[in-house]
Amino acid sequence: MNLKCNPTFTVGQGVVAIIVCFLSLIANSDMYGQYLTTIAGNGDNRTMTCTGDGGPATDAELKSPVGVAVDSSGNVYIADYWNRRIRKVDVHGIITTFAGCDSVYPGDTLPPEKTSLAGTLSVAVDDTGSVLFSDYNKLRKVDRYGRISIVAGGGSGGDGGPASVAGCSRIYSVTTDHSGNIFIGTTNAVRKIDKDGIITTVAGSILYGSDLVEGGPATDARLFEVCGLAVDYAGSIYFSDRQNNRLCKVTTSGVITTIAGTGEAGFTENGNMAFGNKIDHPYGLARADNGTLYFSDGSNHRVRCILPNGMLRTIAGTGFSAGGGPSEGIAYDIAIPFPEGLALDKDGSLYIADDGLSYRVRKVTDPVISLRALETNGTKCAMECKPNPCSGNIRIRVLAQTHGKVRIILKNVLGDVVVERSIEANVENELKLDLPAGLYFLVASVDDKQIQKKVVVN
Repeated sequence: MNLKCNPTFTVGQGVVAIIVCFLSLIANSDMYGQYLTTIAGNGDNRTMTCTGDGGPATDAELKSPVGVAVDSSGNVYIADYWNRRIRKVDVHGIITTFAGCDSVYPGDTLPPEKTSLAGTLSVAVDDTGSVLFSDYNKLRKVDRYGRISIVAGGGSGGDGGPASVAGCSRIYSVTTDHSGNIFIGTTNAVRKIDKDGIITTVAGSILYGSDLVEGGPATDARLFEVCGLAVDYAGSIYFSDRQNNRLCKVTTSGVITTIAGTGEAGFTENGNMAFGNKIDHPYGLARADNGTLYFSDGSNHRVRCILPNGMLRTIAGTGFSAGGGPSEGIAYDIAIPFPEGLALDKDGSLYIADDGLSYRVRKVTDPVISLRALETNGTKCAMECKPNPCSGNIRIRVLAQTHGKVRIILKNVLGDVVVERSIEANVENELKLDLPAGLYFLVASVDDKQIQKKVVVN
């Protein structure tokens, strides 16, 4: 870690200098230690069939998991492209087909699992619980009553008319905002479908390309494969311009800027600013409420984020394209070749469509929590506690490459041990604290090494 600040300051500058030092410390610390698990896919698509419905999702075969979404109840939806299906993993981990079938004759029927689909690249869930997904150049919706319909791409119409009869190029991504608007990313544009069903173009044009004037009108830009979309509460739109190796933002006034990438494929180390530095074929996007923007840095074989201060960080992936690795472990130790769609659940966990060579959907627990990984004698470990501050109960998870029991102790500020337990590694353990309010120190022992974390009891 490199902490850069000037220790010489006057009394009047003290608070500012301390804040600058603190922000620099955060910006240069490692956001490592998040734990990655597999929630769907057995890693094998050699039979090129759709198997596993009705059983554990981790035993199922996913042919090409490209998109992922999570509803408010915790159900996960997977755009399984080559199986021409949307798969659903319920909260018990059981997988079923939500939409799509083996028929080669496209059409809209009820129920949705009897509807033939041409190719599902993306999926999203809106605030009403409706599931939206791309079907090549159409956008379809299954509402909460199970009725399927075409939302966009059903004809040859253009901007200013009904989306259901508009012509669309291939649809790579879809997202929604809290006002009921839908956004789709196509080969050459970002288009908006308002709550009345009217379609307009908000970025890009009828031609694909690479031209973009920073600070200019978004509709003058040339885009090439908008594979990821996100919208913030202010209404600004974020998207990945995959073939142009950049992430862009469009304000509510229609102004476009680049927030990451230079247009040239490359890799930028952690701790550098995203703006003005290289990325490589970005794909999925997901934006957290705190402003952190997650993206699949596709050909860099990593899932990364842009922190609210503009710094780049790696969340998962080794940077190597080899697939077939372990199904769980420390996120930055597991290869994720060519990651694609991303989604966040209501608890802040990140879901990754790991399509490249792994054919799985992954979950990274609490990616917005900064955990410092310790690396001693080959052992990588970290610890998370929530809520913190707490009152009464606290949930503790020690993330380590070892399995089995881990010894933890809780000490007060005088160094007295007030709690001592053995807990299971890599799972969440609930600890009841009947202690006076104050500051405590939680210490976990892993392979004769220790991790310490401050805990505040209200």
